[in-house]
Amino acid sequence: MDETIKIFNEGSGELWITVVLNILKGRPQRDLLDLMCHKAPHTPLLGIDNVTYLDIQDRGLDFPLNEKSIFVQEDAMVYLDKCNPYDVIICSDGIEHFTKEDGLKLIEKIDQKCKTSIIFTPEGKYMVVEDSVHPDTHKSGWEVEEFNKLGYSCVVFPNFHPQLNKGAIMAYKYNNT
Repeated sequence: MDETIKIFNEGSGELWITVVLNILKGRPQRDLLDLMCHKAPHTPLLGIDNVTYLDIQDRGLDFPLNEKSIFVQEDAMVYLDKCNPYDVIICSDGIEHFTKEDGLKLIEKIDQKCKTSIIFTPEGKYMVVEDSVHPDTHKSGWEVEEFNKLGYSCVVFPNFHPQLNKGAIMAYKYNNT
């Protein structure tokens, strides 16, 4: 598939939701894993009831959990090794917190555990400090070509963060899981 679409709109939660809903259109959506969810302000607006919110830090969510959703405080790599498959896994603003090597391992684990994978990250390097051990630090930058080589299609937002003069990438893949 490896197609790339560019959307020049300024970034917003509404734009993120619209693009994700289009990626998921016609795909199974019984359950979702929101990897490295942080406060997950937009995930509940996707309309998927069974959501596992996962983050290494318990920062609290921007909303109360429904009766079918849970929050898990754990390392993403450890969790992916033991969890059951999901229909959808989203890693939004998360992969850049891994080194490139660990990020590639994360993508491999994600692809093995879901039918649809969606990864959202800044385009290129942004505030990367490769040797930091703090979980909030960016340790890698990602380019469209890297995702394409892994079989992902991409939506590129060159103006997603105009105040930072930084774009974003939403890479997505339909897996055989």
